[in-house]
Amino acid sequence: MLSLCSCSEDKNPNTGQSQSNIQSDAAKQRPAPNVEIEAAKKLIIYGNATIAQVRLALTEKDTAELTNTIHALFSMRWHRGVYKLLYKMWEMSVGDYPELNWEAIGKEL
Repeated sequence: MLSLCSCSEDKNPNTGQSQSNIQSDAAKQRPAPNVEIEAAKKLIIYGNATIAQVRLALTEKDTAELTNTIHALFSMRWHRGVYKLLYKMWEMSVGDYPELNWEAIGKEL
């Protein structure tokens, strides 16, 4: 026989924090979104961004958002500037694009 008990509040067994506290802590740690970066990311998704907008979007400080932007660049892989930029990112050529968030780009998981 399997019995499940219901709880009024989900608590993390490791920390004892409730789920709502964990979510609010994560929201506090995220920086406020930059309007220009958000607009550039939308243009990247639709394949209409310029290389300057792509470079701006890759300055994102939030690692998750930066990862999403890099994945969205797949839709612009035909663009010569984006192709060269991605190649330089793969090589970790920091000197070519010093404004990018290289700390997050080069992070090993």
